[in-house]
Amino acid sequence: MPSWIVHRNIASLLRLNPDICSTVDTFIDSKHLTIAEVIEHINKLHRSHQLHRRVLVPDNQKFYLDSDSSGYLWHDFGCKPLEYPIMYSYVYEHYGTEGCMCLTLHCVLDHITHLIRKGYTDDLVLEFILDLIDMYRYECLTMNLCVNYTHVLNLVRNHIIKKFSDIMAMAKRYVQKKLSEISIAINALSEILRIYLKLLIFSKEYRGKHGFHMNSKGKRIFMKLLPKAKKLLYEKLCNLAVQRDINIENIIKAVNDFRIQVLSSKIRTIADVSKYPNALKEYDQDFAIVYKLIMQVINELRNEI
Repeated sequence: MPSWIVHRNIASLLRLNPDICSTVDTFIDSKHLTIAEVIEHINKLHRSHQLHRRVLVPDNQKFYLDSDSSGYLWHDFGCKPLEYPIMYSYVYEHYGTEGCMCLTLHCVLDHITHLIRKGYTDDLVLEFILDLIDMYRYECLTMNLCVNYTHVLNLVRNHIIKKFSDIMAMAKRYVQKKLSEISIAINALSEILRIYLKLLIFSKEYRGKHGFHMNSKGKRIFMKLLPKAKKLLYEKLCNLAVQRDINIENIIKAVNDFRIQVLSSKIRTIADVSKYPNALKEYDQDFAIVYKLIMQVINELRNEI
């Protein structure tokens, strides 16, 4: 995620209070806010009847906000849509509307950086960011925890649209200092690699109840093999780049074409999604070569399941 310097520079670009934003950045990214503090804040809302139902953190966060919990909140707590209203409410009580704008901006910038690291185009980044803000809006409405959230989210949304090219330029400079073009390509290609790895696991009868789901054993196998698959693909792509001239930019573009096709289509199963990369290789020579590498990786892992 971007450094605090990048966060501060973009906060200044949007004319937010740098001191408040710096404070909010610190306790989102560092272990400064304890679970107990947030529990007390939520209990206070219950007692004052501002909150009419129990607020729970989703199951996949490994624990609930519970009176027996101890320790600190995890890194970036508040940036996932279901967590956002809880953190918004806490930030509003301590730092007001300006603090909530800083919170929203912090989460949006983290997501922008995450997408840039995966090679997403500017248009797709903006589309996903606006969707994220809409999800925050929905959860605030549902949980009834966010004071003045319509004003806050509209302001942040409008600022981002107005300054989007400047924000993207700062975020890209940060990412390009950290990652090579090949690393960004691997991050992009990992989305396709994941699809074919899931198909391989499904073929071994580890399918779950729904089209995109694996059963519990299949999930464990997937999480074990995915890092190895990415490492193998990285090694193969680096070797290929040494042996011959390959256009990495074209590969990333092809992955973005794949993303656009998937987003605009009615997808029912993982097998439906897998058809698109196979079609892309027909018109992009560089992508066809990388597609072959992905298939090699999958075949090498076949006997490990």
